[in-house]
Amino acid sequence: MAPRLACWEVAGHPDQILLTAALKHATDLLAVDTAEPGAPLALRLDVSLDPKVPLLDEHDLDNYVYPLASYLSKLTPGVFVSVWRTKQYAEDSYVRVEPAVQVAARTGLATAPGSAPTASASTPAYKQQVHDG
Repeated sequence: MAPRLACWEVAGHPDQILLTAALKHATDLLAVDTAEPGAPLALRLDVSLDPKVPLLDEHDLDNYVYPLASYLSKLTPGVFVSVWRTKQYAEDSYVRVEPAVQVAARTGLATAPGSAPTASASTPAYKQQVHDG
């Protein structure tokens, strides 16, 4: 089943029904309930799109991953500390949940000033900060 975009329609709306079905399907594929309480988890969602959909102008990845991460967070005793998402032209989409592994910081690597958004991901300011990043 293909991932679904977030939906803010009322309960019972056809888009809400499809989103709920997609979330339940993803949950059936994952073993989120087996995590230890408080265990750090990583979520990866690779969204496949039809070649007719512009990759850079439509189907924002946050609108795919936010409902999934929120839904899974309610079902697992673990805590999502890392969320990765991609989109591409392909036949299949993929979702994974695994234990997050902390790695030591490498020396010599630098991040660009202002590259980490400070606004809430649910605000337009966040998207603007990512764009400006």
